This record gives sequence, structure tokens and C-alpha cells, in this order.
Amino acid sequence: MMDDAFQFLSVPHASMALRIKTKIGTESIYRVILRRLEKTVDECRFAFAAASIITSYQPENHSAETRIFHLYNMAWFFRRQFLEKHLHISHKLTFDPPANRLEEEIRSINDDMKALEAEAQVRGVENPANLIKAFPRRLQPQVQKALQHTWPKLNQRLQTACSQRPPSAKALIDAISAMNEINTFFLQISLKELLKYGSDRALVGETHRELNNP
Repeated sequence: MMDDAFQFLSVPHASMALRIKTKIGTESIYRVILRRLEKTVDECRFAFAAASIITSYQPENHSAETRIFHLYNMAWFFRRQFLEKHLHISHKLTFDPPANRLEEEIRSINDDMKALEAEAQVRGVENPANLIKAFPRRLQPQVQKALQHTWPKLNQRLQTACSQRPPSAKALIDAISAMNEINTFFLQISLKELLKYGSDRALVGETHRELNNP
């Protein structure tokens, strides 16, 4: 947001949600708004405003179920709003794209990846270790490999494709397509775990625990 304001003096989305820890130690979600930018020869001065957002969950007190729920939501968002979107655009740009259109697409990819990181931070699942621990022990090695080994390599491959000069639509398509398998893995494994929480047996068990541990 600050980078867009500095480079282009125009910000398409001048606000974003952030998870912020207060002085007393609690964490809350705030909408942070860029109100003004003042530029001089020697410096830039940014003015922000912030407003608290009421959420249905507390980011500092996630249960395993909540973390898995957030992982599923982010995987679903990534499929619909990143994979499908950017594969479609990149395929259209494969043959004789306008001179600056591919650069615009790369900027959009980078912006969406930053938005994904911000969304993880807001939901309190930016730390892979917390997500890994949310799954049963038998599944943790698979989740750990996906989050801490496979995903960083795929992300680096995408960043390399975005920084290639001259830009290549094929390199973008290959890098984005390579992310489909891990996205499917996160969708399937998180949905499978969430279905357990939706069963009558799980609900009765949870109620029993609450009654015995008020």
C-alpha cells in the first residue's frame, strides 16, 4: 500500500486489515487506512487511521478446529481468486501480448500474494508451526512437508518467474500451474478434518467436555 502510494501516487485499495497486539497483550483485528502521503525532496511522511473490526473469533485464542477452518478458507480463496484468475489471464497473454500488459499482470500477481500473506496474518495462521499442530499427529508430517518445504519452493519459483526479464507468460503459467497440486492437498486434508467436527458424535463429545470443565 505504501509502495503503491510512493511509486504511483495512487492506491487502488487504500486500506487493509491487520492483526495488532495491544499494550496490554490482547490481539485484535484493525482496519488500517492510508489517509495521506506527503513527499518532499528528502523524505516521505505517511498518515494512517485505524478502526477496530469485530470478528467472530479471537486471533490469539485459536482452537485446532479454527486454524484448520482458516486453512480451508485460504486454500479455497487461493484456488478461486489466484490460480483460476491468473492462469486465465496468463494464457490470454501467451501470444503477442501488449507491451505493458504482462508487466501489469506480474504486478497483480505480486499484489495478490501479498494479500494472501496479510490474510494469513489477520487470521492468526501465518506461523506454519501452529497449523501443523492443529492436525492429528499422524497427519503432521504431511502438513509439515507441504507448508515448510513444498510451498516455499513453489513460491520461490513464482517469484523467479515474476522477476524474469523480459517477462514470459509461459514461465508464469508453469509456476502457477505447479501450485495446483498443493492447493488441492490443503483443500482435501482440511475439509476431511473439518467434517469430523461436524458429526453428532463430535458435538456430543465437545458438549460433554464443556459440562465437565466449566
